[in-house]
Amino acid sequence: MVEDIPQHSVVQFEKEIEELKNLVLQMGGAVEQRLSKVLTGLIEGDGALLRWVADSDREINVLELNVDEKCIGILARRQPVARDLRLVISIVKIITDLERIGDECENIANRMKESDLDSIPRGISRTVRHLGQNVVDMLHVVMDAFARVDADLSRKVFARDKEVDEEYTSVLRQLMTYVMEEPRYLHHVMNIISCARSFERIGDHVKNIGEYTIFMVEARDVRHRKSRNK
Repeated sequence: MVEDIPQHSVVQFEKEIEELKNLVLQMGGAVEQRLSKVLTGLIEGDGALLRWVADSDREINVLELNVDEKCIGILARRQPVARDLRLVISIVKIITDLERIGDECENIANRMKESDLDSIPRGISRTVRHLGQNVVDMLHVVMDAFARVDADLSRKVFARDKEVDEEYTSVLRQLMTYVMEEPRYLHHVMNIISCARSFERIGDHVKNIGEYTIFMVEARDVRHRKSRNK
């Protein structure tokens, strides 16, 4: 006969799960803060703000390690199943994407901390800024979806990711046209292209987080949907 699990063990496990989720939200908040600040620094040409972002990546890395350690501890000691197992697996993947978003913020900050957008036509700079704001909004939505355990909210970032991809393509076309007309700005344009590429990658990481959240909630793996339909 299998003994009942003591009530205090159940309560302690639930507490550990809640602490784990809160750590993920803390990490998500820290990443969202840096993404927002790097965009502000880019828009305003604020070198000090960009340097802060470039120098503050350690906090993100420490949070990732803490979450990772808690996940390993829960898997080893609690051997979760069903919903709780999906939660832990999803979190392991989510924090990897959050850490990579932090890396992309650092890349943008390092590229642009000694530069600005003044020499780029306003149309191009507006597109880059809109691209950046799009991914800031996406990250906020997907972390809200994780907090609310809301799969439908997670799905909303998929359409936004397509917008980001289209905006990135538009930025590339505009910048390549511009640099052919103004080759003396080649180095600066390459920095802007690198920033736009980082924003596009961030959109992909946010989409991944949305997919993992859907898996966590619905036990459905929605990755590579098009490939599976072929």
